[in-house]
Amino acid sequence: MGSNPGFQFVNNPNNPTIADQYKQGFAVLRSLSPDIPLASHPAMYNMYDKYDRLGETPNPYIDPDGYWAEVDEVEELFLDVLAEQEREAGRGR
Repeated sequence: MGSNPGFQFVNNPNNPTIADQYKQGFAVLRSLSPDIPLASHPAMYNMYDKYDRLGETPNPYIDPDGYWAEVDEVEELFLDVLAEQEREAGRGR
């Protein structure tokens, strides 16, 4: 659910509802209660560190706090980018 630099959430001609879709996506993520977070990039859930500790007790991959930390971080970035784009769109009127 991340956003790449330069991604247009406000006044996006290709997908005018993209910001609402992201908000709904975060609502779905927050409705879940996963034990094992996975992401599109290993660094997002410390995969290499966890792999090195595999076999330890408790299992390092069981990390609900890591899931919430990642959701919080990515949602905060989205909301910051969205707010900035909304301010810029308001200035252009």
